[in-house]
Amino acid sequence: MFKKSILFITFLILIFGCAKNVIIKKGSVLLTQTFKEGTIVKYKITEIMTNTMVIQSTTQEQNITMGFDISNEVERVKVDTVFLKTTIEKAEGTTRVQGDIKSIPDIDKLNGKSFRVTLLKNGKILNIEGDEELASEDMVSEIKSFIRVLYGFLPNTPVSLGSTWEREYQEEGESTHSTYTLTEFQQDKEGNEIAVISTKSAVSVEKSVQQSGMDIKTEISGTTKGTIFCSMENGFIVSAKIHAALEGKSYISGPMGDMEVPTYVNQDVEIKRIR
Repeated sequence: MFKKSILFITFLILIFGCAKNVIIKKGSVLLTQTFKEGTIVKYKITEIMTNTMVIQSTTQEQNITMGFDISNEVERVKVDTVFLKTTIEKAEGTTRVQGDIKSIPDIDKLNGKSFRVTLLKNGKILNIEGDEELASEDMVSEIKSFIRVLYGFLPNTPVSLGSTWEREYQEEGESTHSTYTLTEFQQDKEGNEIAVISTKSAVSVEKSVQQSGMDIKTEISGTTKGTIFCSMENGFIVSAKIHAALEGKSYISGPMGDMEVPTYVNQDVEIKRIR
């Protein structure tokens, strides 16, 4: 009997004493974001990406690591429209090709730069305006991706465990069809209630750039999978991890002629709220 009591107590310690979260039982809940003027939410975003191209049977790999500290301030709320001021408080990044590591040129110039985002309360982006450094197609695409992850994922209707909903985005050169599933409720160490949402997306990208005297057109597609933890109090993301695996072809035209190159992209994005 004494041994059984010890085993039972040990079991309770393992279940309740060491667990980071306690599962909460809930019925139907309304998952939506609450925007209040003057609210400032800050995130640390880490992105690790590997681009692989197979050129004439030779594999070339480029590894990119980027980190951003981003502050989002709700400047104004008008009916169902939200006006955000997003500031890049810190930007850093490196590229590695065949062991040679270099800083991403001029990425530090983004520090302190801001842009304004107009979106609907349901997360649909209406407009993004920023400084010249943010006007490049690549940077605007990155920003829109971050904004969609942060604000474009909730159903804004009552849902229960196991409920699924969908979102679709169509932009020039990119289409995304996402499915979200409410998988569980948790409670953190401070007693805050958290909704756990799994996400899976079908992604298609068509992109053209000029680089080193060459015209490169890339057509890739694939899927992203991830998990989002969001606050039940205001609907804002607490943390998220998303992995993307895409493949396709790059069409390269340059001094050496035309080439059709198999291309693969693997990307991991981690988001953490820091305020």
